[in-house]
Amino acid sequence: QIAVGINNPLTFNKLEEHKKELQKSRDQLEQRVEERTSELKQVNEELSLEIEERQKTEVQLRASIKEKEILIREVYHRVKNNLQIIASLLDMTKRRAQHSETVDMLSEAHAKLYTMSLIHTQLYQSDRVDQINMGRNLRELVEHLEQLYGQSRNVTADIDTESFYLSVTQAVPCALALNEIISNALKYAYPGQKEGKIEISQKISKDNRVVIKVKDHGGGIPDTIDIEQTDTLGLKLVRNLIIRQLNGNLQIRNRNGAEVLIEFKATFE
Repeated sequence: QIAVGINNPLTFNKLEEHKKELQKSRDQLEQRVEERTSELKQVNEELSLEIEERQKTEVQLRASIKEKEILIREVYHRVKNNLQIIASLLDMTKRRAQHSETVDMLSEAHAKLYTMSLIHTQLYQSDRVDQINMGRNLRELVEHLEQLYGQSRNVTADIDTESFYLSVTQAVPCALALNEIISNALKYAYPGQKEGKIEISQKISKDNRVVIKVKDHGGGIPDTIDIEQTDTLGLKLVRNLIIRQLNGNLQIRNRNGAEVLIEFKATFE
């Protein structure tokens, strides 16, 4: 019966039609596969060209960034050298000065110039051309100020600082404020005493709040001085640097000696 069914013309014709339809579907599928393969090949070639172009652009950008870093470092280096020249001229003038007030004023100007020069020195030497390691900066600044003021008074500084980075726009006013505060502590905290200690703490919290405390155990701020109202040049400078430039908080109080507390938000811009 099977043989008879196959030999039947109608059945044979249907099989032939099915075979033709299957072949047609197969041809169409192969054509689609070829077309899709061609499209994918073209897309792949375009992607390869795009990747190659991006790699070339990346190399050019890296070279441009490297060139700019070199130029920026050169600027930092020249600024540092110019500041050091001015500091040297002030130092020479100080040696010829005959009045103690003049010597003090020139020493203070020299310390401020050194503070700015130190920032540019560290920027020139650092892998980061736009940020300053504040732990290193504080230690080097205090070392310089101890040599400038502390040796003659036998006053030393005890430093407790974390290693963190600030942008140049924040590092400069912060360092200048610390220069003023620590200089005053070294000069005036222990008048008439043989020795003394300045405690300096510098921390940064998880939410990027920088907290700096400078404390001595001397006689403190005289009661005759109104901390909130006094308009001395040093305190006016510190207030301007901390409150206006850093948008921070400044507290000065007597707590078994003078204590200065600075707090501001690190922006890293």
